[in-house]
Amino acid sequence: MKAFLDVLEQLYKKVLLGVTLDNENHDYIFYLDPASLDQDCSTMTSLECPNPHGVQDKHQPSSANLATISVLPMCLKKHSPIGSAREIVLLQLTVIKVMVTRILSVETDFRAKEKYRDVIKILLKSSDIDSKLTCMFQDSDKLLSHMAAKCLALLLYFQLREK
Repeated sequence: MKAFLDVLEQLYKKVLLGVTLDNENHDYIFYLDPASLDQDCSTMTSLECPNPHGVQDKHQPSSANLATISVLPMCLKKHSPIGSAREIVLLQLTVIKVMVTRILSVETDFRAKEKYRDVIKILLKSSDIDSKLTCMFQDSDKLLSHMAAKCLALLLYFQLREK
């Protein structure tokens, strides 16, 4: 859990500074899919939800530079307090928001902008994030609902600009 949060914080700092990302684009998707935390782990089998001290799961990023994590994001609620899961979702939404803002900024380095663009495109295609964010609108947590709305608005704007 702590390692997952640490990786997100590092990613946030890199994107905030406009630094070009080093790893494979798909590695970042693992950390940026916010709705995976909302799934109920109690219905998952032990094969789908690794133990916190287990071996790396096949869905995890292979890059050692990003982080070594043994717990999937969808299992974080089961192994941690709800406040921590909330913080992670808010950080994920913030990273996505800053990444899209960096793509739209004229001050961002071209290579960094292209890397961010690729990550966002993969996130939009692979995770059905728009419908997941829409589901968050009804969350009783007003901050989470607001961040989901802002994030979705920026993602829609990004998609319109790309076309």
